[in-house]
Amino acid sequence: MKKKIGTSMKLLAIALVLLMTACGNKQAATATAEAAATENSVINTSIPTNAVTGGELQLDPANAGENPAVAYLYETLVKETDGEITGVLAESFSVSEDGLDYIFYLRPGVTFHNGDPLNADAVISNFNRWFDQADATRGSGEFQVWAESFGGFKGEVDENNKPKSTYDGIEKVDDLTVLVHL
Repeated sequence: MKKKIGTSMKLLAIALVLLMTACGNKQAATATAEAAATENSVINTSIPTNAVTGGELQLDPANAGENPAVAYLYETLVKETDGEITGVLAESFSVSEDGLDYIFYLRPGVTFHNGDPLNADAVISNFNRWFDQADATRGSGEFQVWAESFGGFKGEVDENNKPKSTYDGIEKVDDLTVLVHL
């Protein structure tokens, strides 16, 4: 499914790039790791650095910024190509007339590198991790792309005591369907 990008869709597309979900074949990942171990008799356990900035290499897609390595490691729900949003891990999606509700129909049969399925629960877990600074799985990142895309995080309010974030939640419709509210 392809859609022309509207203002709300652009905002959501940017945020969904955050949902770069590590997917792949468990056997292929194991074979690659075994081949690397065989080829290298010494394993480097130091923290890799970013060749551009010299800082620590960040592979959490929610905090990696413009690190090009991330694009080789993760997939997204949707992507933008030539001004159109197309599904990737979401086989299709629909947008409400007011542009405030987005339903994503996840591609069946997709798995993470460890064999766990990509499902609505995984998508919801990621959105909660990005939005809620108190979420136990959040880590120490700043989640700058989320802040820029949605204006803020859970519990943050402006000078009029209104929520800063345009994100208003996510819900599970079924195992392969999520509904995102703005």
